[in-house]
Amino acid sequence: MKYTHDQLLDIQKNLELHGKYDGAARFHERHKRAVEGGRAADTAIGQAVISKRISALTEAVAAFFEGYKGKRKPEHVKRLEAVSADVIASVTLGEMFTAIHSTPGVNALANRIGNALAYEAHKQALSAKAQKDLEKALKKGLAGYEAVKKFKDAALEDGKPFEPWDKTLAGNAGEAFIFIACEATGLFEVSEGPTNGTKKGKKVDAPRVLVATETLTELMENEIEFRQFATPIYKPMVVRPKRWNAKNVFNGCYLTREQAPVPLMKRRVTEALEAVRDANPEQVFEALNLIQETPLRIRRKILKFLQECVKRGVDFGLKPGSIPQLTELPLDLPVNEWVDDPELIAKYKKLPEEKQDYYLKDGKALKVDRDGIALLKERIQANEEAQNLRFNFMSTLEVADQFKEFQHIYIPHNLDDRGRVYALLTLSLQGADYCKGLLEFSEGKRIGVEGIKWLYIHTANLFGVDKVSFEDRVKWTVEHMDDLLASAADPFTNTFWTTADKPIQALSVCYELQGVKKRGAKHYSRMPIALDGSCSGLQHLGAAFRCSKTGQAVNLMDSDKPNDIYGDVAKIVDVELKANAEQGDEMAKQWLEFLGGTVTRSHVKRNTMTYSYGSAASGMADQAFEDIVKPAYRKDRKSVPWGYVEVADDKGEKKFKDERRVACRYFGEIAYNAICATVKKAAEAMVWLQDSAKAIAGFNRPVWWTTPLGLPILQARYKTKSAHTKIIMNGQLIKGIVSTDTKDIDPARMVNAIAPNVVHSLDSTHLMMVALRAAEEGIRNFAMIHDSFGTHAADTGRFFHIIRETFKELYEKPVFESLQAEFEAQLADAKANAPKPKGRPKKNAKPKPEVMIGDLPIKGDYDLDLILRSTYSFA
Repeated sequence: MKYTHDQLLDIQKNLELHGKYDGAARFHERHKRAVEGGRAADTAIGQAVISKRISALTEAVAAFFEGYKGKRKPEHVKRLEAVSADVIASVTLGEMFTAIHSTPGVNALANRIGNALAYEAHKQALSAKAQKDLEKALKKGLAGYEAVKKFKDAALEDGKPFEPWDKTLAGNAGEAFIFIACEATGLFEVSEGPTNGTKKGKKVDAPRVLVATETLTELMENEIEFRQFATPIYKPMVVRPKRWNAKNVFNGCYLTREQAPVPLMKRRVTEALEAVRDANPEQVFEALNLIQETPLRIRRKILKFLQECVKRGVDFGLKPGSIPQLTELPLDLPVNEWVDDPELIAKYKKLPEEKQDYYLKDGKALKVDRDGIALLKERIQANEEAQNLRFNFMSTLEVADQFKEFQHIYIPHNLDDRGRVYALLTLSLQGADYCKGLLEFSEGKRIGVEGIKWLYIHTANLFGVDKVSFEDRVKWTVEHMDDLLASAADPFTNTFWTTADKPIQALSVCYELQGVKKRGAKHYSRMPIALDGSCSGLQHLGAAFRCSKTGQAVNLMDSDKPNDIYGDVAKIVDVELKANAEQGDEMAKQWLEFLGGTVTRSHVKRNTMTYSYGSAASGMADQAFEDIVKPAYRKDRKSVPWGYVEVADDKGEKKFKDERRVACRYFGEIAYNAICATVKKAAEAMVWLQDSAKAIAGFNRPVWWTTPLGLPILQARYKTKSAHTKIIMNGQLIKGIVSTDTKDIDPARMVNAIAPNVVHSLDSTHLMMVALRAAEEGIRNFAMIHDSFGTHAADTGRFFHIIRETFKELYEKPVFESLQAEFEAQLADAKANAPKPKGRPKKNAKPKPEVMIGDLPIKGDYDLDLILRSTYSFA
């Protein structure tokens, strides 16, 4: 259906109004689910209310303990003296706020609060080392009952086993703080509830219940009124988004005030936005506008197919980004055994008598299936993750269906704090495989003979045939044309498309090939053709420092076929594992057996991709766990040679250890060293960036830099302070609610962030330069994703060269020399304004070395002109 421009404007304004109210409905639904799940205190309303009264209650709790100084103290006061007032306030307020949404009996509530505080009191009694070890475990993401077990194990190892409080003690503690909270906050009061009549002929006293005061009711109503419209649902636009410029950095894209303001930078840091406004980087604004003004439309065949998949309940076993899991993984229950094990029996006999009955029976001990428990937990987690993915998938299909009748839709974009371009919506050409498959250019362009070649190359790329020459990619597509066309004809029966790396985009290209088959070079194509960088972070660092070794590894030099840096790293890791195995290293043997005898590129791809973004050996160990070990363990735990093993500590006490993590640390270390050996100059550049950030952060200063297109970037990572600590409550770990940045810069976070942030600001600069140059030459349809550049097949031949020309132009500029000058100026200013040290200097104290920005790494001999002839740098 065709609309006039005025009609589209009216539709857009109506969409924005609906987005506001749809967001409010989503807000209320989420709040309702949280309250029903006993998580009222974790909601936005709960957090807002608690944050407004936490200080008053903390002061009242501190005064309560102060009042007992020099006096006889009840048992609960003695036990809680060492617990900080803010923790007690957090526990009390959180539980009371949750209680008024459910069954607010004061006696039960008091016991809940008292039991939670029992854990906190016991934590304070542990040694400093035990507390530190426990905090480390919690920071690593340990949660729920696993966190409670860790707490109890830590207490046992410390020689101070945890003993729960009895009901009287817990009730006395909880009740004391309930009444303090009622008085200090004015939010609650204790009242009489309905009575159940008589018991054994005697009148039953009315139970005490907690009720909300008018103050709390009014406060909640105000928060709901304020917050329900604060998160509208952003949708595609049917007219061009409002253009970005220096005047609207705080509110762009949408036309009306019905939507929440969209800032130019996602994090909405006022200082950064004001700096952009003052700098007025016109080329940045223009590039961003060009990208978000690309007219798109819904690819109806893909929408219809995905809707049919949902209807049939068929997901083809694809990855979640293509079609999420529509059926849940089976939950096999752990198999525990009764065994005649004297050592295990002796261990259980040390337990309290009430627990011995569970673990000991008829002279045998219960051997707990630890691996089975771990697998069950991981499958439950996988099913929960799949449920969330299904929700997002269904929501996206709903939006696509709503906009399928429009000939032109637009996806609003803004920047992150590094200057990278991001779509505001899930349904975008930056989204998951199914999102990209659902969208095509609104404008069709006659494909032409050269365009067909690029479409064939794109087809092979989607199927993972991207490590061979362009000629071989074209040949592959031609050889598989019958399978591709059969997939388009009936994708439920002919499932060749499911073998692709990106199946939904692959199916969309099958439909496109149908058109080429019918009309040849005259076919009007709407398919975005992607040209992807080759480990782009290393490309940028390699070009900046003229590193021939890095340039060769990441295709900045021409070759007959693409060089595969992931494959190069995999070979080094493979060689080391096999050498270690020959020397009798059991861990190396296990890894080789687990990986099928050979390390492949897929095993080290994410390690290598993230190296230039600051990933170290520990991060690579986590990636190996998440990408390789964990999925295999979920599928079949017997396929993984590591699990939970029983080990003895220094005291001879036995505990269970996750050998999977140990194995991943081993693999991560080898992978990290292999990458360092492959890209030495890039490693030097990252060290220089980290040293520079450390120097400036040492003076409690953030780091600023300006991209080659004039965009100011602010990196400020502050130390955080939590008003609530991690609290163990009713057998589960409840994380703190309020966490805020302090005014103190966190040097460690600054160092970790600087390399990825600088590199991302540079890849964004290149992307913007490509868009600007292409527009000058009449190419105005873009599918851009950081280091992936897409346009029509008919324009890809010229686009291919524009990408390389602008990359060369970027690094002909003194990019890192400019960074060095900016860093030196900031450090000099920090030194000049640093507070003078207090007191007299110590006698014979050695002078501290002067903090300076170091020299840049020496550049290599790489010739930037080689980029222009690099066939596979962006391919």
